[in-house]
Amino acid sequence: MKEPDLVSFAEHLYKIGAIKVGNFKLKSGDVSPFYIDLRLIPSYPDLFKSTVKYYQAMFNKLYKSKTNVVIGGIMSAGVPFATALCLEEELPLIQIRSSKKDHGTKKMVEGKDLKPEDIVVLVDDLISTGASKLEPIEAVRNTGADVKDILVLIDRRKKKEMHDWNEMGIKIHSAFSIFEILDGLLISPQLGKEDRKTIEDSISQWA
Repeated sequence: MKEPDLVSFAEHLYKIGAIKVGNFKLKSGDVSPFYIDLRLIPSYPDLFKSTVKYYQAMFNKLYKSKTNVVIGGIMSAGVPFATALCLEEELPLIQIRSSKKDHGTKKMVEGKDLKPEDIVVLVDDLISTGASKLEPIEAVRNTGADVKDILVLIDRRKKKEMHDWNEMGIKIHSAFSIFEILDGLLISPQLGKEDRKTIEDSISQWA
């Protein structure tokens, strides 16, 4: 990806508040100098359209044939991106819960019944530790279908957390790493002085 494209994309995320700089406690208990909320993107149609193109680029690089391919959006943040990708690629959509529900049909996988020959491409907004992806993977495989690839917009794992998923037969694909996004922000003149200092002081520790 060309640097100006990266900088422009990072600027847009920062401008709408999809990336905030400060001091945030994460679900894992870690404290992070930035917070990412990609659920904001679908509220901005032009940004949403350009974001979907990143998912398309990843998908088209991986899948030359679309036979038996199903797109699986991980609820809830991944569903808008998965839906848009399905419309562009004319593929069926399923929605997968990140944890079991205890009411109604108690289904983990919503949508058409999967067949053993189906290959499900999971779509989510980002990956942190990857723990929230384990149940959706298991849920799809329990139907007899397979999962080989997970597409996310941003990989925000610390480098020490980037363990090998090969033993599960899974590959993680991201349009950007958090380090690329932060580097793009540091180039941008839109970044405030205080936020710039926070990123510069914290990025090496986060890595």
